[in-house]
Amino acid sequence: MEFKARCHCGRVRFSFRSPPIKAGRLWNEKVLYNYFCKFCGVFTYIGDGENARDGYRVNLGCVEGIDSLALDISIIDGNALPVVGAGVSEWHGG
Repeated sequence: MEFKARCHCGRVRFSFRSPPIKAGRLWNEKVLYNYFCKFCGVFTYIGDGENARDGYRVNLGCVEGIDSLALDISIIDGNALPVVGAGVSEWHGG
């Protein structure tokens, strides 16, 4: 399916393809590139891994036609996962 999404003020708009969205997940990982709207400050999506080589994760609150509060939510504890490239930890704000 193709989904459309936007920040709260509508200045950041994007679309993506995904299987039907039935659940949300909260992640805690080491290398993520966060993207925010410069005007309303809403976090829109994350590039997963360096240069988003592992794909993107979208803030479901930005997706049109999705009630993110009605989804089943699971929390994934990234702290408990094995670290790739142990000793390397980065965080980049967008």
